[in-house]
Amino acid sequence: VFLIMVSFLKIRDTQIVAIKQTAAGEFSVKKEKGQHTIFFDSLPVFSAPSANKELIENVVHDALIMHPDPQSVLLIGFDPGYIQEILKHPVTHLTFLSGVPEFDQFLKDLNLPGVNSVLSDSRVFLARQDPRFFLQHNSKLFDVVLLADTSQMSLLSNRLFTREFFEKVHRSLYENGMFVLDVTVPRHYQSNVQKQIIAMICKTAISVFKHR
Repeated sequence: VFLIMVSFLKIRDTQIVAIKQTAAGEFSVKKEKGQHTIFFDSLPVFSAPSANKELIENVVHDALIMHPDPQSVLLIGFDPGYIQEILKHPVTHLTFLSGVPEFDQFLKDLNLPGVNSVLSDSRVFLARQDPRFFLQHNSKLFDVVLLADTSQMSLLSNRLFTREFFEKVHRSLYENGMFVLDVTVPRHYQSNVQKQIIAMICKTAISVFKHR
């Protein structure tokens, strides 16, 4: 089963309070009125408390209730808000894979409200590898793979929207497994380029998951 969820991102002006350089790119943290927003190479990836909690809830719950027994989940992305919602389901093992090895520790050091508690949950495993490498060498199968990466146009993330990567996801799913793709776009306006990108992602995913 392949699902694509389209979410809408809220962006607001904030003040930089932390910066972290990594081999993959730069993280920056901006704060406004008690809310922290984390950016990766100037693209917002999540906020705490979440500005998009309702959207995350809709994506996670609408997807997971369609699986009869989602015990093993792979979450690819930066936002730990998805973890909190996924763990409300009968999940026994959740692998959190950001794709940037330094990100997990950076996130813990920020000590954002509610974040460290979900990262330290006994059901959560933090994988510090490139998603393509992880899927290529991982022998474990998953009931659900959720790709919650909001930056399809970044150099780091666009590799996750290729046929090659979708085929790796396909091989990592149980027979009745689900691949859920959460695509975030501006709320009020989508350019022709953005529409073309979404269309290409859908066409590519359907070509891989056409028999599911």
